[in-house]
Amino acid sequence: MNSKSKNISKLSKKNKYFKEADNNFNRTSTEYKYKYNKKLRYYHYLIVVAFVFVYTIVTFLLTYFLNNTQENLWEYLITSAAFLFLLFAIINGWLRNRKTAKFFNDSRKRYHSTFTEEEGKSKKISKVLFLISFLFFVEIIIIILSTL
Repeated sequence: MNSKSKNISKLSKKNKYFKEADNNFNRTSTEYKYKYNKKLRYYHYLIVVAFVFVYTIVTFLLTYFLNNTQENLWEYLITSAAFLFLLFAIINGWLRNRKTAKFFNDSRKRYHSTFTEEEGKSKKISKVLFLISFLFFVEIIIIILSTL
């Protein structure tokens, strides 16, 4: 057996491994896209904090300039926003579970992950909504403790 035939036999073995690796790459690339779309970046956190801050300032100024008799209207507005964003996050999760159940065609697998980009984006949206509602709840606790 000459050196040329040895190289050809080595290449055929490598091609076999490359084909297997190629199949694994397609699967891992979809998982990578899913994980990439699911992950929160630093600017998402900045947007959440800025949104909560601006909403709080606007509600406080709105109640200040209205001069209403109810002195803690802005506290009610912040509390309602917290519950509203929590409700949006729950609805988003419910819709994601329905889509997953349709994907697997089995309602028992509705909590499994499909590893699609759309599901990753949906999980990112849920995280942002939960984070906004969490910050509003922290703000409510601070307001309650400061009024005692």
